[in-house]
Amino acid sequence: MSRTRFFQLLRYFHVVNNQDLPDANSNREKLFKICLVLSALQSSLKTLPPEEYQAVDEQIIPFKGRSGLKQYVRNKPHNWGYKSFMRAGASGTMHDFQIYVGKNTCSDRGLGLSGDIVLALTETLPEKQHFKVFADSLFSSIPLAIALKERGIEFCGTIRIDRMGKCPLKTEVELRKTGCGSCD
Repeated sequence: MSRTRFFQLLRYFHVVNNQDLPDANSNREKLFKICLVLSALQSSLKTLPPEEYQAVDEQIIPFKGRSGLKQYVRNKPHNWGYKSFMRAGASGTMHDFQIYVGKNTCSDRGLGLSGDIVLALTETLPEKQHFKVFADSLFSSIPLAIALKERGIEFCGTIRIDRMGKCPLKTEVELRKTGCGSCD
């Protein structure tokens, strides 16, 4: 296919009829132009059999144009773009994803945005099947681990000190005094 033909097809490719769009002043979904494609992709990903070991992480979809959804995330190979959260298996196969659109990214379940995202991404996993979910410090918290344990999903993740609650653990100074390799 020639470059001109590709850009011509891209120019006329529409997923939503522009005549049926709501008024510009109404409070509409931010991804309304591609929501049908996203929901079709999500439903096809959910038909894949889930793997025992799952990981939840964020990723950046590179984008350099103008958009209200564009985010900056440092320490990523592509710093600017659309931020999305995904759940993938040990083989690297993506099983579910959510694109970050602000506070309304997922429904409020009382665990904060990061905990709510993990619960939303793991809600399609069968309960009491002992799936193992891994996450980094962005998502990990004690209430999240408890909520997943109630559903029969095991959780492992690094946790930030400010998300520990009132856990009676030794401080970093006390652990340093006990020597290398000590734990609490």
